[in-house]
Amino acid sequence: MSGYQLLRQLDEHQISQLHDLYSRQWWTSERTLADIKKMLASSDLLFAYWDKQMDKLAAFARVLTDHVYRAIIFDVIVDEDLRGSGLGKKLMNDIIDETSHIERVELYCKEDKIAFYEKLGFATLPTTLLMRKG
Repeated sequence: MSGYQLLRQLDEHQISQLHDLYSRQWWTSERTLADIKKMLASSDLLFAYWDKQMDKLAAFARVLTDHVYRAIIFDVIVDEDLRGSGLGKKLMNDIIDETSHIERVELYCKEDKIAFYEKLGFATLPTTLLMRKG
């Protein structure tokens, strides 16, 4: 996909655009710019696509990992106008390639996204339950 540049870190302008992307989603709309900056500094791997022509952040995801046994993918997001263009698949394939040496790479998603992730090799784990404190 020409016209997009893969970024592994974000500058202030791009962080502001990530905040804007988050603000339009039900699951991230409450995130503050200050908290996003802390989150980015503490994430192990960042993947973002920058649309050079439009000067805007087109897609983003992050990974927390020990680089050997476990990695978990968070915040996979594609700009609403670009969904269905293949950019999400490209973003995920970049993550899969980068983490291919890690024993287990996991994510969690809503039911309506299961088919998308299954096409990329992910499977639901019927015997594993997500637990949350608080």
